[in-house]
Amino acid sequence: MPSDTSFHRAAARDEAALRRETAALLGRWAGTLQRGRLRSHLPRRAGLMRFAADMPFHLKPELFLQVSGSTTFTFPEQRIRVGPGELCLVPSGLPHRERGRDDVDGTPFCNLVFAYQEGEFRFHLARLGKGGKPFIAIASRAETGRPADAARLALLLEPLPDWGEEKGRDWEWAVRGALLAHLALLGAALRHAGTVPAVPTEPLRVAQVRRLVMQNLARPELSVGWIARTLQSSPDYLSRLFRSVTGIALASYLDTQRMAQARALLETSTENIAQVARACGYDDPGYFSRRFRKSQGVTPRAYRRAAGRR
Repeated sequence: MPSDTSFHRAAARDEAALRRETAALLGRWAGTLQRGRLRSHLPRRAGLMRFAADMPFHLKPELFLQVSGSTTFTFPEQRIRVGPGELCLVPSGLPHRERGRDDVDGTPFCNLVFAYQEGEFRFHLARLGKGGKPFIAIASRAETGRPADAARLALLLEPLPDWGEEKGRDWEWAVRGALLAHLALLGAALRHAGTVPAVPTEPLRVAQVRRLVMQNLARPELSVGWIARTLQSSPDYLSRLFRSVTGIALASYLDTQRMAQARALLETSTENIAQVARACGYDDPGYFSRRFRKSQGVTPRAYRRAAGRR
């Protein structure tokens, strides 16, 4: 099991330190994984794309590396405790809740979370907040060199929970090999960051806003004002900051993410329109349908039919 109890202090100095220390940690963990000594948690893909209170899901997988302390994940049909030196892959579409704890010896909670977008991946170091909820302490992102690489990174993770259900050494090696390749690619992207175009630094507050939005899309109260209150900031300041960094108004970003979640649910789930509306933060299915039609040009029902689901 990797021992990285000092990682949180070294990596939290600044973004450059976070990248450097994360690349080194990925190398150590890859070596431990190669020797078959890294415990990997692959939760069952049960209850995908279903609305559950206080249990958001994401449209791409996320990888959690538990550096110190522990995280208890609650999924629709199981609960998993991820201890120090262990990793957990949360599949796309799987509702989950996270609660963290410090180590019994007093070592503070610390984990790394990786998420994937077109042409880049984002990652952050999390610490423990109120009620055991992890919060972003420092964040960064890295380009993968080729636009398709980030998509490949995410795709590499998608089948692993299903492979993990299979019995036999072949499947065990397949899971280990895919995870090893994934950690190696993440580390390579960070180590060779100087050979690709620089990625502009994103303020911590913007990273916190993005994470807060993705974790709370099902909340009807999610709004610019709610985000500002949660982050103890002002709505005007957050809106100006978010737009100056991303080029997108924060209110528009909320709508865009809700519509993306709605499209994914309509394409892949059997939830009815009212359930889809609730999962996207709309109490009124009629209002949701009007917003969807204004945004997408068709009703939710018509969109689902066109996607091949009845």
